[in-house]
Amino acid sequence: MNCNSRIVLLGILLGGWLSASQISPASLDWMGMPMPYGVRETSAPVSDSGIVAYIAPMPDRTDSLVNGFHASYIFDNGRSMELYPGYLQPLMELLGIYSKTTNIRIAARKDFESFAIIVEDILSGTTPPGSDVTVPLSVGVKLAVVNVAGLVLAETRIEGDSGNVAASQCRVSMADNGKILLCGGVNLGLRLYDSSFGHLDNFMMLDVDYSGGTASLSGDGSAVFFARRENASLDAICRYDVFSHEVVDTGGRSSHSLVDAQVSASFDGKRIAFRKSSSCLTILSWEEGRWREKNIDAPLLQTPVISGNGRYVTWQRMGTSCSQIFIHDLEKGKTYLASGNMEGEEADSACTHPAISYDGSRVTFVTAASNLHENSNGQKQVLMSRNFCLSQKLSLKKGWNPCALPFQPDESSVAAILDSGICWGWANGRFHQKSEFHEGQAFWMYALESKQIQITGDREGAAPLMPGWNFISTSSYPELANQLLFSTDGRWFSIIKDVALQPSSCAWYFK
Repeated sequence: MNCNSRIVLLGILLGGWLSASQISPASLDWMGMPMPYGVRETSAPVSDSGIVAYIAPMPDRTDSLVNGFHASYIFDNGRSMELYPGYLQPLMELLGIYSKTTNIRIAARKDFESFAIIVEDILSGTTPPGSDVTVPLSVGVKLAVVNVAGLVLAETRIEGDSGNVAASQCRVSMADNGKILLCGGVNLGLRLYDSSFGHLDNFMMLDVDYSGGTASLSGDGSAVFFARRENASLDAICRYDVFSHEVVDTGGRSSHSLVDAQVSASFDGKRIAFRKSSSCLTILSWEEGRWREKNIDAPLLQTPVISGNGRYVTWQRMGTSCSQIFIHDLEKGKTYLASGNMEGEEADSACTHPAISYDGSRVTFVTAASNLHENSNGQKQVLMSRNFCLSQKLSLKKGWNPCALPFQPDESSVAAILDSGICWGWANGRFHQKSEFHEGQAFWMYALESKQIQITGDREGAAPLMPGWNFISTSSYPELANQLLFSTDGRWFSIIKDVALQPSSCAWYFK
Protein backbone atom coordinates (compact mmCIF):
# COMPACT_ATOMS: atom_id res chain seq x y z
CA MET A 1 0.00 0.00 0.00
CA ASN A 2 1.52 3.36 -0.99
CA CYS A 3 1.64 6.46 1.22
CA ASN A 4 -1.33 8.09 -0.47
CA SER A 5 -3.48 4.95 0.06
CA ARG A 6 -2.58 4.85 3.73
CA ILE A 7 -3.62 8.49 4.12
CA VAL A 8 -6.97 7.91 2.40
CA LEU A 9 -7.66 4.79 4.49
CA LEU A 10 -6.76 6.69 7.64
CA GLY A 11 -9.12 9.50 6.65
CA ILE A 12 -11.98 7.03 6.24
CA LEU A 13 -11.31 5.45 9.63
CA LEU A 14 -11.16 8.85 11.34
CA GLY A 15 -14.41 10.15 9.94
CA GLY A 16 -13.92 11.21 6.36
CA TRP A 17 -11.20 13.86 6.58
CA LEU A 18 -7.64 13.41 5.41
CA SER A 19 -4.39 13.93 7.29
CA ALA A 20 -1.36 14.66 5.16
CA SER A 21 0.61 17.28 7.07
CA GLN A 22 4.19 17.80 8.15
CA ILE A 23 4.54 19.76 11.38
CA SER A 24 7.52 21.90 12.36
CA PRO A 25 8.04 24.59 15.05
CA ALA A 26 8.05 28.20 13.86
CA SER A 27 8.73 30.05 17.14
CA LEU A 28 12.40 29.23 17.74
CA ASP A 29 14.86 31.71 19.27
CA TRP A 30 18.24 32.64 17.78
CA MET A 31 19.69 29.39 19.15
CA GLY A 32 17.02 27.28 17.48
CA MET A 33 15.22 26.52 20.77
CA PRO A 34 11.47 27.05 21.47
CA MET A 35 10.66 30.51 22.84
CA PRO A 36 11.20 30.08 26.61
CA TYR A 37 7.93 31.77 27.64
CA GLY A 38 5.92 30.54 24.67
CA VAL A 39 3.99 32.87 22.36
CA ARG A 40 1.02 35.17 22.50
CA GLU A 41 -2.25 33.50 21.49
CA THR A 42 -2.87 35.31 18.24
CA SER A 43 -2.59 34.30 14.59
CA ALA A 44 0.87 34.18 13.02
CA PRO A 45 0.95 35.20 9.31
CA VAL A 46 2.93 32.82 7.09
CA SER A 47 4.37 33.27 3.58
CA ASP A 48 4.44 30.73 0.75
CA SER A 49 8.14 30.15 1.45
CA GLY A 50 7.59 29.47 5.16
CA ILE A 51 8.48 32.81 6.77
CA VAL A 52 6.34 33.36 9.88
CA ALA A 53 5.60 36.52 11.89
CA TYR A 54 4.42 36.11 15.48
CA ILE A 55 4.20 37.76 18.91
CA ALA A 56 5.88 36.45 22.07
CA PRO A 57 7.03 37.56 25.53
CA MET A 58 10.53 39.02 25.42
CA PRO A 59 12.89 36.15 26.34
CA ASP A 60 15.53 38.51 27.78
CA ARG A 61 13.11 39.99 30.33
CA THR A 62 12.33 37.75 33.28
CA ASP A 63 9.31 39.94 34.13
CA SER A 64 7.86 39.85 30.61
CA LEU A 65 5.04 37.47 31.57
CA VAL A 66 4.06 39.50 34.66
CA ASN A 67 4.32 42.95 33.08
CA GLY A 68 3.22 41.98 29.59
CA PHE A 69 6.40 42.96 27.74
CA HIS A 70 6.00 41.47 24.29
CA ALA A 71 7.76 41.84 20.97
CA SER A 72 7.03 40.80 17.41
CA TYR A 73 9.34 38.32 15.68
CA ILE A 74 9.97 36.98 12.20
CA PHE A 75 10.95 33.32 11.78
CA ASP A 76 13.10 32.48 8.74
CA ASN A 77 15.62 29.71 8.01
CA GLY A 78 15.08 28.05 11.39
CA ARG A 79 15.71 31.15 13.54
CA SER A 80 13.73 34.13 14.84
CA MET A 81 14.68 37.81 14.66
CA GLU A 82 13.00 40.56 16.62
CA LEU A 83 10.90 42.79 14.36
CA TYR A 84 9.63 45.33 16.88
CA PRO A 85 10.92 47.00 19.08
CA GLY A 86 14.06 45.68 17.34
CA TYR A 87 17.38 47.46 17.63
CA LEU A 88 15.75 50.57 19.20
CA GLN A 89 14.83 48.69 22.38
CA PRO A 90 18.06 49.41 24.35
CA LEU A 91 17.61 53.15 23.73
CA MET A 92 13.97 52.98 24.75
CA GLU A 93 14.85 51.19 27.97
CA LEU A 94 17.48 53.85 28.72
CA LEU A 95 14.70 56.45 28.45
CA GLY A 96 12.42 54.36 30.66
CA ILE A 97 10.03 53.51 27.83
CA TYR A 98 9.27 49.95 26.82
CA SER A 99 7.09 48.53 24.11
CA LYS A 100 4.83 45.54 23.90
CA THR A 101 2.55 44.15 21.27
CA THR A 102 -0.75 42.81 22.49
CA ASN A 103 -3.34 40.20 21.62
CA ILE A 104 -4.13 41.44 18.13
CA ARG A 105 -3.04 40.39 14.67
CA ILE A 106 0.25 41.35 13.18
CA ALA A 107 -0.39 41.78 9.45
CA ALA A 108 1.97 41.42 6.50
CA ARG A 109 2.16 41.99 2.79
CA LYS A 110 2.01 38.86 0.68
CA ASP A 111 5.75 39.05 -0.02
CA PHE A 112 6.53 39.76 3.67
CA GLU A 113 8.57 42.86 2.86
CA SER A 114 6.73 44.91 5.48
CA PHE A 115 4.41 44.41 8.44
CA ALA A 116 1.71 46.38 10.26
CA ILE A 117 1.89 46.06 14.06
CA ILE A 118 -0.15 47.49 16.93
CA VAL A 119 2.18 48.71 19.68
CA GLU A 120 1.50 49.89 23.22
CA ASP A 121 4.22 52.02 24.82
CA ILE A 122 4.82 51.32 28.51
CA LEU A 123 6.45 53.37 31.28
CA SER A 124 8.06 51.55 34.18
CA GLY A 125 5.36 52.74 36.54
CA THR A 126 5.34 52.26 40.31
CA THR A 127 5.72 49.41 42.78
CA PRO A 128 2.63 48.84 44.99
CA PRO A 129 3.24 48.58 48.78
CA GLY A 130 4.19 45.05 49.81
CA SER A 131 5.00 43.99 46.25
CA ASP A 132 8.22 43.53 44.34
CA VAL A 133 6.48 43.80 40.95
CA THR A 134 6.65 47.05 39.00
CA VAL A 135 3.28 47.90 37.49
CA PRO A 136 3.66 49.18 33.91
CA LEU A 137 1.72 52.26 32.85
CA SER A 138 0.45 52.63 29.31
CA VAL A 139 1.39 55.86 27.54
CA GLY A 140 -0.62 55.22 24.41
CA VAL A 141 -1.23 52.95 21.45
CA LYS A 142 0.28 53.36 17.99
CA LEU A 143 0.34 51.70 14.59
CA ALA A 144 3.81 50.92 13.23
CA VAL A 145 4.93 49.77 9.78
CA VAL A 146 8.15 47.75 9.99
CA ASN A 147 10.28 46.23 7.25
CA VAL A 148 11.79 42.73 7.32
CA ALA A 149 15.00 44.05 8.94
CA GLY A 150 13.07 45.57 11.87
CA LEU A 151 13.42 49.17 10.64
CA VAL A 152 10.40 51.33 11.46
CA LEU A 153 9.19 52.84 8.17
CA ALA A 154 6.27 54.80 9.60
CA GLU A 155 4.23 55.05 12.78
CA THR A 156 1.36 57.07 14.17
CA ARG A 157 -0.48 57.45 17.46
CA ILE A 158 -3.97 55.89 17.55
CA GLU A 159 -6.60 58.00 19.29
CA GLY A 160 -10.30 57.24 19.62
CA ASP A 161 -13.25 59.52 19.08
CA SER A 162 -13.81 59.59 22.84
CA GLY A 163 -11.84 58.02 25.65
CA ASN A 164 -8.68 55.98 25.53
CA VAL A 165 -7.99 53.21 23.03
CA ALA A 166 -6.88 49.79 24.25
CA ALA A 167 -4.44 47.91 22.02
CA SER A 168 -6.48 44.75 22.58
CA GLN A 169 -9.38 46.47 20.75
CA CYS A 170 -7.41 46.91 17.54
CA ARG A 171 -7.04 44.51 14.62
CA VAL A 172 -5.16 45.13 11.40
CA SER A 173 -5.14 43.91 7.79
CA MET A 174 -2.42 44.93 5.33
CA ALA A 175 -2.65 45.00 1.53
CA ASP A 176 0.20 44.71 -0.95
CA ASN A 177 -0.37 48.31 -2.13
CA GLY A 178 0.44 49.65 1.34
CA LYS A 179 -3.09 50.22 2.56
CA ILE A 180 -3.75 49.20 6.18
CA LEU A 181 -7.17 48.54 7.65
CA LEU A 182 -7.54 49.21 11.36
CA CYS A 183 -10.76 48.12 13.05
CA GLY A 184 -11.65 48.53 16.68
CA GLY A 185 -15.28 48.91 17.71
CA VAL A 186 -17.35 52.00 18.41
CA ASN A 187 -14.41 54.10 19.59
CA LEU A 188 -12.39 53.52 16.45
CA GLY A 189 -14.69 52.25 13.73
CA LEU A 190 -13.00 51.22 10.47
CA ARG A 191 -9.97 53.25 9.44
CA LEU A 192 -8.00 52.94 6.22
CA TYR A 193 -4.37 54.11 6.33
CA ASP A 194 -1.97 54.33 3.40
CA SER A 195 1.69 53.63 4.13
CA SER A 196 2.84 53.64 0.48
CA PHE A 197 3.93 57.30 0.80
CA GLY A 198 6.07 56.66 3.87
CA HIS A 199 3.77 58.16 6.51
CA LEU A 200 0.57 57.40 8.40
CA ASP A 201 -0.50 60.94 9.24
CA ASN A 202 -3.90 60.72 7.59
CA PHE A 203 -6.52 58.00 7.39
CA MET A 204 -9.94 57.54 5.84
CA MET A 205 -12.78 56.82 8.23
CA LEU A 206 -15.16 54.37 6.57
CA ASP A 207 -18.75 55.46 7.16
CA VAL A 208 -20.36 52.04 6.78
CA ASP A 209 -22.40 51.53 10.00
CA TYR A 210 -19.64 49.37 11.44
CA SER A 211 -19.89 48.85 15.20
CA GLY A 212 -17.51 45.98 15.94
CA GLY A 213 -16.33 42.53 14.98
CA THR A 214 -13.86 41.35 12.38
CA ALA A 215 -13.24 43.09 9.09
CA SER A 216 -10.96 42.03 6.26
CA LEU A 217 -9.07 44.06 3.64
CA SER A 218 -8.52 42.25 0.36
CA GLY A 219 -4.86 41.68 -0.45
CA ASP A 220 -5.00 43.94 -3.51
CA GLY A 221 -6.41 46.75 -1.36
CA SER A 222 -9.56 47.18 -3.46
CA ALA A 223 -12.26 46.19 -0.98
CA VAL A 224 -13.13 45.84 2.70
CA PHE A 225 -15.47 43.09 3.91
CA PHE A 226 -17.31 43.25 7.23
CA ALA A 227 -20.52 42.30 9.03
CA ARG A 228 -23.11 44.81 10.10
CA ARG A 229 -26.38 44.42 11.95
CA GLU A 230 -29.43 43.76 9.77
CA ASN A 231 -31.83 42.90 12.57
CA ALA A 232 -31.74 41.47 16.07
CA SER A 233 -30.83 37.96 14.92
CA LEU A 234 -28.98 38.36 11.60
CA ASP A 235 -25.84 40.11 10.39
CA ALA A 236 -25.34 41.09 6.74
CA ILE A 237 -21.95 40.51 5.12
CA CYS A 238 -21.07 43.66 3.17
CA ARG A 239 -18.41 44.83 0.71
CA TYR A 240 -16.98 48.35 0.72
CA ASP A 241 -15.33 49.44 -2.56
CA VAL A 242 -12.22 51.46 -1.69
CA PHE A 243 -12.33 53.41 -4.97
CA SER A 244 -16.04 54.14 -5.42
CA HIS A 245 -16.80 54.22 -1.64
CA GLU A 246 -19.92 52.16 -2.36
CA VAL A 247 -21.22 49.66 0.22
CA VAL A 248 -22.87 46.55 -1.25
CA ASP A 249 -24.76 43.81 0.60
CA THR A 250 -23.35 40.50 -0.66
CA GLY A 251 -26.44 38.58 0.36
CA GLY A 252 -24.49 36.55 2.93
CA ARG A 253 -26.12 36.25 6.35
CA SER A 254 -24.74 35.17 9.71
CA SER A 255 -26.87 34.18 12.67
CA HIS A 256 -23.98 35.05 15.00
CA SER A 257 -23.21 38.33 16.68
CA LEU A 258 -21.14 40.84 14.75
CA VAL A 259 -17.98 39.75 16.53
CA ASP A 260 -18.54 36.08 15.74
CA ALA A 261 -19.24 36.38 11.98
CA GLN A 262 -15.43 36.37 11.53
CA VAL A 263 -15.14 37.54 7.94
CA SER A 264 -12.07 36.69 5.83
CA ALA A 265 -11.38 37.65 2.17
CA SER A 266 -9.14 36.33 -0.60
CA PHE A 267 -6.45 38.48 -2.23
CA ASP A 268 -8.67 39.71 -5.09
CA GLY A 269 -11.79 39.97 -2.92
CA LYS A 270 -13.74 37.52 -5.07
CA ARG A 271 -14.10 34.91 -2.32
CA ILE A 272 -15.22 35.45 1.27
CA ALA A 273 -15.33 33.02 4.18
CA PHE A 274 -17.43 33.62 7.30
CA ARG A 275 -19.32 31.80 10.04
CA LYS A 276 -22.96 31.37 9.07
CA SER A 277 -23.65 29.56 12.34
CA SER A 278 -21.71 27.67 15.00
CA SER A 279 -21.66 24.59 12.77
CA CYS A 280 -21.71 26.06 9.25
CA LEU A 281 -18.96 27.79 7.30
CA THR A 282 -20.06 29.82 4.28
CA ILE A 283 -18.00 30.64 1.19
CA LEU A 284 -19.23 33.48 -1.03
CA SER A 285 -17.78 33.52 -4.56
CA TRP A 286 -18.18 36.31 -7.11
CA GLU A 287 -19.20 34.50 -10.30
CA GLU A 288 -20.93 35.79 -13.43
CA GLY A 289 -21.87 39.10 -11.83
CA ARG A 290 -23.35 37.75 -8.61
CA TRP A 291 -22.34 36.28 -5.25
CA ARG A 292 -22.83 32.52 -5.08
CA GLU A 293 -22.97 30.71 -1.74
CA LYS A 294 -21.49 27.38 -0.69
CA ASN A 295 -21.92 25.96 2.81
CA ILE A 296 -19.54 23.57 4.58
CA ASP A 297 -20.47 21.61 7.70
CA ALA A 298 -17.94 22.41 10.43
CA PRO A 299 -19.20 21.70 13.96
CA LEU A 300 -18.16 24.26 16.58
CA LEU A 301 -15.96 26.11 14.13
CA GLN A 302 -13.98 29.23 14.98
CA THR A 303 -11.73 31.74 13.16
CA PRO A 304 -12.10 30.74 9.48
CA VAL A 305 -9.33 32.15 7.26
CA ILE A 306 -9.28 31.90 3.46
CA SER A 307 -6.04 31.71 1.47
CA GLY A 308 -5.00 34.60 -0.76
CA ASN A 309 -5.58 32.55 -3.92
CA GLY A 310 -9.13 31.76 -2.74
CA ARG A 311 -8.75 28.01 -3.03
CA TYR A 312 -8.25 26.93 0.59
CA VAL A 313 -9.95 27.83 3.87
CA THR A 314 -8.71 26.84 7.32
CA TRP A 315 -10.49 26.93 10.66
CA GLN A 316 -10.40 25.73 14.24
CA ARG A 317 -12.98 23.29 15.58
CA MET A 318 -13.43 20.60 18.20
CA GLY A 319 -11.68 17.31 17.48
CA THR A 320 -11.94 14.09 19.46
CA SER A 321 -10.82 15.62 22.77
CA CYS A 322 -9.71 19.22 22.07
CA SER A 323 -9.78 21.86 19.34
CA GLN A 324 -7.91 21.05 16.11
CA ILE A 325 -7.05 22.90 12.90
CA PHE A 326 -8.60 21.82 9.60
CA ILE A 327 -8.14 22.97 6.03
CA HIS A 328 -10.59 22.55 3.16
CA ASP A 329 -9.71 22.45 -0.54
CA LEU A 330 -12.60 24.23 -2.28
CA GLU A 331 -11.58 22.89 -5.69
CA LYS A 332 -11.47 19.22 -4.67
CA GLY A 333 -14.04 19.37 -1.87
CA LYS A 334 -11.65 17.62 0.54
CA THR A 335 -11.01 18.45 4.19
CA TYR A 336 -7.61 17.80 5.78
CA LEU A 337 -6.47 17.69 9.38
CA ALA A 338 -3.69 20.28 9.54
CA SER A 339 -2.88 19.66 13.23
CA GLY A 340 -2.18 15.95 12.83
CA ASN A 341 1.18 14.22 12.92
CA MET A 342 2.51 11.91 10.21
CA GLU A 343 0.75 8.96 11.88
CA GLY A 344 -2.57 10.78 11.52
CA GLU A 345 -2.96 11.40 15.27
CA GLU A 346 -4.65 14.59 16.42
CA ALA A 347 -2.72 17.09 18.53
CA ASP A 348 -2.89 16.18 22.22
CA SER A 349 -3.48 19.80 23.27
CA ALA A 350 -5.80 22.53 22.00
CA CYS A 351 -4.82 24.14 18.68
CA THR A 352 -6.02 27.70 18.02
CA HIS A 353 -5.58 30.86 15.89
CA PRO A 354 -4.89 29.46 12.40
CA ALA A 355 -3.29 31.49 9.59
CA ILE A 356 -2.68 30.40 6.01
CA SER A 357 -0.19 31.31 3.28
CA TYR A 358 -1.27 32.90 -0.01
CA ASP A 359 -0.99 29.63 -1.99
CA GLY A 360 -2.54 27.56 0.81
CA SER A 361 0.46 25.26 1.16
CA ARG A 362 1.23 26.26 4.78
CA VAL A 363 -0.89 26.79 7.89
CA THR A 364 0.29 28.10 11.25
CA PHE A 365 -1.45 27.70 14.60
CA VAL A 366 -0.76 28.00 18.34
CA THR A 367 -0.59 24.96 20.60
CA ALA A 368 1.26 23.35 23.50
CA ALA A 369 0.87 19.88 21.96
CA SER A 370 3.69 17.42 22.68
CA ASN A 371 3.00 14.81 19.98
CA LEU A 372 3.40 16.94 16.84
CA HIS A 373 7.15 17.57 16.93
CA GLU A 374 10.13 16.76 19.13
CA ASN A 375 11.25 20.31 19.90
CA SER A 376 8.66 21.14 22.60
CA ASN A 377 9.13 22.79 26.00
CA GLY A 378 5.54 22.56 27.26
CA GLN A 379 4.75 26.21 26.42
CA LYS A 380 2.34 27.30 23.70
CA GLN A 381 4.32 27.72 20.48
CA VAL A 382 3.60 28.55 16.84
CA LEU A 383 3.67 25.43 14.69
CA MET A 384 3.63 25.27 10.90
CA SER A 385 1.78 22.56 8.98
CA ARG A 386 2.65 21.96 5.34
CA ASN A 387 2.44 19.53 2.44
CA PHE A 388 -1.28 18.80 2.63
CA CYS A 389 -1.10 20.21 -0.89
CA LEU A 390 1.95 20.26 -3.13
CA SER A 391 3.43 23.17 -5.01
CA GLN A 392 6.22 23.59 -7.54
CA LYS A 393 7.46 26.31 -9.88
CA LEU A 394 8.07 25.52 -13.54
CA SER A 395 10.81 27.86 -14.72
CA LEU A 396 10.45 28.22 -18.49
CA LYS A 397 12.73 29.85 -21.01
CA LYS A 398 11.45 30.96 -24.39
CA GLY A 399 11.49 27.96 -26.70
CA TRP A 400 11.54 24.24 -25.88
CA ASN A 401 11.67 23.09 -22.23
CA PRO A 402 11.66 19.58 -20.71
CA CYS A 403 9.17 19.61 -17.82
CA ALA A 404 8.44 17.13 -15.03
CA LEU A 405 5.31 16.75 -12.91
CA PRO A 406 6.06 14.92 -9.64
CA PHE A 407 2.39 15.15 -8.58
CA GLN A 408 -1.06 15.32 -10.17
CA PRO A 409 -1.72 18.96 -11.19
CA ASP A 410 -5.09 20.50 -10.33
CA GLU A 411 -7.42 22.08 -12.88
CA SER A 412 -6.13 25.63 -12.45
CA SER A 413 -2.53 24.42 -12.89
CA VAL A 414 -3.40 22.50 -16.07
CA ALA A 415 -5.00 25.68 -17.44
CA ALA A 416 -1.86 27.67 -16.56
CA ILE A 417 0.35 25.15 -18.38
CA LEU A 418 -1.77 25.14 -21.52
CA ASP A 419 -1.95 28.96 -21.54
CA SER A 420 1.85 29.17 -21.46
CA GLY A 421 2.71 27.25 -24.62
CA ILE A 422 2.35 24.09 -26.68
CA CYS A 423 2.98 20.76 -24.90
CA TRP A 424 4.11 17.47 -26.44
CA GLY A 425 4.34 14.15 -24.63
CA TRP A 426 5.54 10.63 -25.48
CA ALA A 427 3.26 7.61 -25.51
CA ASN A 428 2.93 4.39 -27.54
CA GLY A 429 6.19 5.03 -29.34
CA ARG A 430 5.41 8.49 -30.66
CA PHE A 431 5.07 12.15 -29.69
CA HIS A 432 1.60 13.67 -29.39
CA GLN A 433 0.22 17.05 -28.35
CA LYS A 434 -0.92 17.01 -24.73
CA SER A 435 -4.02 18.46 -23.12
CA GLU A 436 -4.05 16.18 -20.06
CA PHE A 437 -1.25 15.67 -17.55
CA HIS A 438 -0.58 12.83 -15.12
CA GLU A 439 1.73 12.39 -12.16
CA GLY A 440 5.12 11.02 -13.16
CA GLN A 441 4.88 11.93 -16.83
CA ALA A 442 7.41 14.34 -18.31
CA PHE A 443 6.69 16.39 -21.41
CA TRP A 444 8.14 19.05 -23.71
CA MET A 445 6.74 22.57 -23.74
CA TYR A 446 7.39 25.26 -26.33
CA ALA A 447 7.04 28.43 -24.24
CA LEU A 448 6.07 31.65 -25.99
CA GLU A 449 8.09 33.67 -23.46
CA SER A 450 10.34 33.18 -20.46
CA LYS A 451 8.23 32.91 -17.31
CA GLN A 452 7.54 30.96 -14.13
CA ILE A 453 4.33 28.98 -13.50
CA GLN A 454 3.22 27.97 -10.01
CA ILE A 455 1.86 24.41 -10.16
CA THR A 456 -0.20 22.92 -7.32
CA GLY A 457 -1.80 19.51 -6.86
CA ASP A 458 -1.87 16.24 -4.92
CA ARG A 459 -0.19 12.86 -4.96
CA GLU A 460 -2.49 10.36 -6.64
CA GLY A 461 0.03 7.74 -7.76
CA ALA A 462 2.45 7.83 -10.68
CA ALA A 463 1.30 6.72 -14.12
CA PRO A 464 2.34 3.10 -14.82
CA LEU A 465 5.48 2.55 -16.90
CA MET A 466 4.76 1.09 -20.33
CA PRO A 467 6.88 -1.38 -22.34
CA GLY A 468 9.44 0.51 -24.44
CA TRP A 469 10.60 4.07 -23.93
CA ASN A 470 9.06 6.23 -21.15
CA PHE A 471 9.67 9.97 -20.66
CA ILE A 472 9.31 10.42 -16.88
CA SER A 473 9.65 12.66 -13.85
CA THR A 474 12.40 10.78 -12.00
CA SER A 475 11.21 11.61 -8.45
CA SER A 476 7.94 9.77 -9.11
CA TYR A 477 9.73 6.44 -9.59
CA PRO A 478 12.14 5.89 -6.68
CA GLU A 479 12.39 2.21 -7.65
CA LEU A 480 14.44 3.34 -10.67
CA ALA A 481 17.18 4.93 -8.56
CA ASN A 482 19.73 2.25 -9.58
CA GLN A 483 18.51 1.75 -13.12
CA LEU A 484 20.02 3.04 -16.34
CA LEU A 485 18.35 6.31 -17.33
CA PHE A 486 19.00 8.79 -20.11
CA SER A 487 18.75 12.32 -18.74
CA THR A 488 18.27 15.49 -20.77
CA ASP A 489 18.57 19.18 -20.04
CA GLY A 490 16.85 20.15 -23.30
CA ARG A 491 20.01 20.21 -25.43
CA TRP A 492 22.18 17.19 -24.55
CA PHE A 493 21.52 13.61 -23.51
CA SER A 494 23.64 11.74 -20.99
CA ILE A 495 23.58 8.26 -19.50
CA ILE A 496 23.04 8.39 -15.74
CA LYS A 497 23.05 5.63 -13.17
CA ASP A 498 21.98 6.38 -9.56
CA VAL A 499 20.12 9.38 -10.96
CA ALA A 500 19.35 12.17 -8.51
CA LEU A 501 15.61 11.90 -7.98
CA GLN A 502 14.88 15.63 -8.00
CA PRO A 503 11.30 16.93 -8.45
CA SER A 504 12.22 18.89 -11.59
CA SER A 505 14.39 16.27 -13.34
CA CYS A 506 13.30 14.41 -16.50
CA ALA A 507 14.72 11.23 -17.96
CA TRP A 508 14.12 8.53 -20.60
CA TYR A 509 13.77 4.99 -19.33
CA PHE A 510 13.46 1.83 -21.43
CA LYS A 511 11.31 -0.84 -19.82
